[in-house]
Amino acid sequence: MRLASRLLRPVALLGALASSLPFAACSRADLQPAVPPPPPGVDNLLEVDGRVCTEIPDDVVFPLKILLIMDTSGSMQCTDDSMYRVMAAQELVDRFGGRAGVEMGIIRFNESIDAADFTPNPLGDTQFLGVLNRLTNADGPTSYQGALAYAYNMLLDDMVDVASGGFSSELPRSKYVIIFFSDGQPDPQCSASMVDPALFCEYARTDWDLIGLDPDDANLWFSYEDGDDYNQPYQILDIVRDIMSLQEQFGVGDIRLHSAFLHPTTYTNPVCPPNWDQLFYIDVPAARQLLTDMATIGNGTFTDYYMAPSITFLNYDYTTIERPFELASFIASNRNAIPSLDHFAVDSDGDGVSDDDEFAYDPDPASPPDPRVSVDFDGDGYGDLFELRNTDRGFDPADMALPTTPCAAAYRMGLGANDDDADGLLNCEEAAMGTEVSLFDTDRDRIDDGLEALFETDPVLIDVDGDIDGDGILNREEILFHSDPWKIDPGVYESLRYWYETTELGRFPDGRTCYDFKIRNITLVTTLARPNPPLDGAGYNDVYLYVTEAPNGDSLDYGSAKLGCVRVRYVAPAFKNPPGGVMELLETDFVDAADFDPDVNCVEPE
Repeated sequence: MRLASRLLRPVALLGALASSLPFAACSRADLQPAVPPPPPGVDNLLEVDGRVCTEIPDDVVFPLKILLIMDTSGSMQCTDDSMYRVMAAQELVDRFGGRAGVEMGIIRFNESIDAADFTPNPLGDTQFLGVLNRLTNADGPTSYQGALAYAYNMLLDDMVDVASGGFSSELPRSKYVIIFFSDGQPDPQCSASMVDPALFCEYARTDWDLIGLDPDDANLWFSYEDGDDYNQPYQILDIVRDIMSLQEQFGVGDIRLHSAFLHPTTYTNPVCPPNWDQLFYIDVPAARQLLTDMATIGNGTFTDYYMAPSITFLNYDYTTIERPFELASFIASNRNAIPSLDHFAVDSDGDGVSDDDEFAYDPDPASPPDPRVSVDFDGDGYGDLFELRNTDRGFDPADMALPTTPCAAAYRMGLGANDDDADGLLNCEEAAMGTEVSLFDTDRDRIDDGLEALFETDPVLIDVDGDIDGDGILNREEILFHSDPWKIDPGVYESLRYWYETTELGRFPDGRTCYDFKIRNITLVTTLARPNPPLDGAGYNDVYLYVTEAPNGDSLDYGSAKLGCVRVRYVAPAFKNPPGGVMELLETDFVDAADFDPDVNCVEPE
């Protein structure tokens, strides 16, 4: 206030002097030079209105994976000599084989394992059909432990392949249905504490050739070690628990293990002697109890078949976990305006580093960074923002030799050409940060990795519901309203924050849910002129709209990402396009993040 008083005194003094000069009141207006009126000022605010809709559920992949585990031990010659089990398996394959989003695997077991991995086309897969046809063979003992251990590895390998193949987002939408079918209890049951009557247990694995087995066959008595317990009920149930643990380990939507028991004592086969069940050491109560416990642990169903003709595998729930999508997050961000304490700093190239910081960072006066295009000043593929924030780890935005391992791809408008998940971070940057190159939102907090990197929250650990700067405003809200989670900036949050209005329009007949939206108070800045010819002139602002949708109520689902964009101009103090400050986006203006290109998809004023 004191400074203002000092500035006003000379003005008051000049006024007093003018009034005291002779003839001051008689000056002629027609002799004064004409001063044109100042151009009318325009505000620097933008409003974006429009509609966004979720995906049609039928257009989203909800994988169903079916694994048949079939007992073909010798007792099947008597319980199912007409091979109804084979017809039931074929019926299941005929029903689901070749359906979009469905894959099938199969394991045939006795004392060894015969298997085919998951395939989307079991009716045309030679290996799968070979195992299916060999279900007619029935001989040997019943290695539950070997079959389940093999199944665990098959499931594990499939989930790892999905994750490493860039489809991690499919796992939370996947349902695994496992069907374990047998006509008896595990046989033989080896014990380290006693001599078993079964011939196999008395021989060390290296001597199995003496009883006609191949000791080097990896699929024979899978996971058995000489002198250990084997096929004991506690071991079998432990493997079922291991299988179920994969659901949490990989974030799988659902795993169900069902069991079925073909009762051996109520079906008379004239080919077999009356006491054939005793010949095969079948303990019916023990077998039924074990299979019941397996289904209980596996969140599945136990089925008791008293007659072979009644066998069917179509009575289980194969419904996918498909659920309608809803809007999980909706965030606007002017990529050319960086929130500061009480204003927005200009970032002409949208790389997250303000023009002032790029001008100040001048390692070579003869060739300084150009704030219009220097998203990767040294050309090593790593963005300037990433390198500036990681100088303590050996990165240098002005030295291509640092880090010692360069990133192969070049940056383009803040989006890497080698950005598999389209989150705005290059694969090599994600490797350095510990994020997943196949997931646009690694920590599933509904804010994509690139946006978190821009605002310096952690894209690996969920910290957006914390308050880094301790100003009482959650990090998530600061990103949403375009303020800085690391600075106490009430000037931005209280006066310059974005304002959102969304109205859900309900679910349409095709399964989409649509929302009308209005985002107000988006501040525009005067950027430097971009060098590319289509964008002649200064003042271009790219405002991105980040949309995440996910199945209703499913926090495990990584969701799907879409982007919308408006490209407008503001040159202080008198030019804004659109003049009215309102842009509209249609549903069709939002595209899948993987297909987004700002130079193609940003909507400009007409």
